[in-house]
Amino acid sequence: MKLYRQLTLQQRYQIACLLQQKTSQKDIAAFVGVNPSTISRELRRNSSVSCDYQANSAHVMSGLRNKREPYKIKGRLKEHIIDALRERHSPEQISGALALQQSKVSHEAIYQYIYFKETTDHESLIQYLRIRHKKKYSKRGSTQRRGVIPNRVGIEHRPEVVETNTEIGHWEGDTIIGANHDGILLTLVERVTKVVVIEKLSSKNSKKLTNRLIYRMKRCNIPVKTITFDNGKEFSAHQKMAKFLEAQIYFATPYHSWERGLNENTNGLIRQYIPKSCPISIVKKSDVDWIENQLNSRPRKTLGYLSPIQFALKYKIALQI
Repeated sequence: MKLYRQLTLQQRYQIACLLQQKTSQKDIAAFVGVNPSTISRELRRNSSVSCDYQANSAHVMSGLRNKREPYKIKGRLKEHIIDALRERHSPEQISGALALQQSKVSHEAIYQYIYFKETTDHESLIQYLRIRHKKKYSKRGSTQRRGVIPNRVGIEHRPEVVETNTEIGHWEGDTIIGANHDGILLTLVERVTKVVVIEKLSSKNSKKLTNRLIYRMKRCNIPVKTITFDNGKEFSAHQKMAKFLEAQIYFATPYHSWERGLNENTNGLIRQYIPKSCPISIVKKSDVDWIENQLNSRPRKTLGYLSPIQFALKYKIALQI
């Protein structure tokens, strides 16, 4: 029996384009490579109220529908927690009582479940909380110190040649966060060729981000001489990046996004495919790879209407992105 596979973002773009050309559902199915019933179901479930089909919106709707509930909160445990909430027990009280019964679930997980249920079920569990606004609970003993990066080197120390865009190998980097902080993309763009590298990550963990960044940049045959980041703490392991890439790492002035203007513009292009309302966790890696290829194959006015890959090849650089 054939396993059912979810449509990719690329396939949804194909469907949207073919619909604009008044193509029949049967022909669309043949072109996309799926059963006609898949197309019919896709249009029925993921079209807007006005019956208009948009690839981005359809992908978000599908992903949210298939999104799993938080880990562990299911079955009898789920019923017990909901019953306790209806009795006006707090998440801390529920967690503590469960621990006595050898059933371990943190109060943070219960809070996350409460807010998740608000959007996926008919009953709002928030109404059972004594404090009903969405409150963020920071970890005990921790401090939020956005922008405090060990041994940070500011952009004012960056070589002037970077700003002239006459030398290949100078990159800008940032992250894109999904809706409700669900999922993350690492984005890097080379200033001269406009070549983009996009990597999907499970979290903003500095160690994981650093390892993936080094892996991707090692595979890209465009030189890496400098990288300029924003001031997110996810880039705090910049000294490891510098060592393994044999590059210099710099940080833009806080709240001066124009100092990484190309990267900000590139993130805007990525948002054409993944809107701010979309949790990045529901976007498949194959879709991220496709978006990266789309941007690197797109003609750019600043490159004389060559694509970034064509422009890079003009300089006889073999890309292995």
